[in-house]
Amino acid sequence: MVIIMKDKVEVLGVKFDDIGETGLIDILNEIISGEGRDNFKIITPNPEIVYAANKDESLLGMINSAGLVLKDGIGIIIAQKLKGIEAQGRLTGYDTLTKILSLANSNNNSIYIVGAKEEIVSKAVDAIKDEYQNINILGYHNGYFSEDSKEEESIIDDIKASSPDIVVVAMGFPKQEKFMSKLKNNKLSIGCGGSLDVLSGEMKRAPQFIQKIGMEWLYRLFKEPSRIKRQVAIPKFLFKILFTKNSVRKYKEE
Repeated sequence: MVIIMKDKVEVLGVKFDDIGETGLIDILNEIISGEGRDNFKIITPNPEIVYAANKDESLLGMINSAGLVLKDGIGIIIAQKLKGIEAQGRLTGYDTLTKILSLANSNNNSIYIVGAKEEIVSKAVDAIKDEYQNINILGYHNGYFSEDSKEEESIIDDIKASSPDIVVVAMGFPKQEKFMSKLKNNKLSIGCGGSLDVLSGEMKRAPQFIQKIGMEWLYRLFKEPSRIKRQVAIPKFLFKILFTKNSVRKYKEE
């Protein structure tokens, strides 16, 4: 099964799929309920990731080779508006993950989870078991291992042996994307950053009205002041959007 999304919004070289929530659910349902195991990858870049990928061809290629590239981060939507682009809004990693879990529960799918600290991923697994009782969790591992290490090799071997339908990878960019590129023979894998922190109950999402006005980043910064170093990328990103020719464009892929 090959799904090709034709509507695209390119932001500093990152080719986002321009779809809404209904379109996303249709695609997820087709993948999760289908018979194929094509390891359809979903990546949800925010402005920090786009800015980094714009300076690294290998990371850019890794993102653009994914089955779905979704707009996570209000900065992506601001970039569209700054350039007068009429396009779809945000589809966050956490919201996409919960949609995947809901569909997986309806289809009695199996999953494997990699990411976060040991106590966080363990709590997230318990939370999934409580809420999605038809999902078979075949295994999980924390995200604290080195790239190309024996430990990483062992985790990948375990995933291969257990053969889950879905692999959830929550280790942050670019570690999770590099890890996902090594996976084979799964229906779907998703890189979803700090989503396990929310699933585990260790971190609360911003109230709904804050999410709607696109200020979730400020709420998280208030809760985690250490994120200030990462937030510096946002003004750099917007500056580059404003002063780079054709920094944002909408098109149909042939």
